[in-house]
Amino acid sequence: LVLDKCASADPPLILGSRPGSTAFNFENTMSVSFAGNAPEQLRCLNVRISDADASKSQDNLSEKIAIRAIPIGFQNQALTSILPSLTTATLINGGFADFQICLPACPYLPSGQYEIGIIAADDACSLPLSDTLRIQVNVSIPPNAPPEFSTPDVKATLQEGAQQSWPIQVADPD
Repeated sequence: LVLDKCASADPPLILGSRPGSTAFNFENTMSVSFAGNAPEQLRCLNVRISDADASKSQDNLSEKIAIRAIPIGFQNQALTSILPSLTTATLINGGFADFQICLPACPYLPSGQYEIGIIAADDACSLPLSDTLRIQVNVSIPPNAPPEFSTPDVKATLQEGAQQSWPIQVADPD
C-alpha cells in the first residue's frame, strides 16, 4: 500500500510513576532503588502512555499504541518478562493507557545498577513515532554467603570397579 500523503502525526508521550505513587511526573528519565529482597509491589512501577492523535477526528479519535523494553548498556533477551502480558492498547477520545512494569529482585548486572528503556510507539503513517522513558535501576544486593559443604572424614580403599557412596551435607547460612 502506497499513500501519497500521510496525515500529520504526533508522537506518543510516556510518563513514569515510582512504586507506590500515583503521580506520573517522570518524562524522560527516572530512577528507582530497592533492596534485592524487596516484595514485588515495591519493585513495580507504572507508565502512562498518551498520544495527541487520539484526540483528532482525522484519526477517528483513536490511536493504537504499544510498549516494549530494551536494555541500555548491557545485553539481555529476557526483558519481556518485566512487561505486562498485554503490551498494546487503543487510546480513545484523548485517553491514555497505564502499564505496570515489574523489575526482577535479582539485578541484570552484578553491580546491581543497570538502565532500561521503555519505548512507547504508535501506528503513525508512514513510520511509527515513539517516545522513550529511561529507567535507572539501583538494587541493593543483600549479603549472600556461599553454601557450606560438610563431609565426613572418609578413608577408604576400593577395588577397581567397586562402588561406594558417602553422605554429603550442604548448608546455606542465608
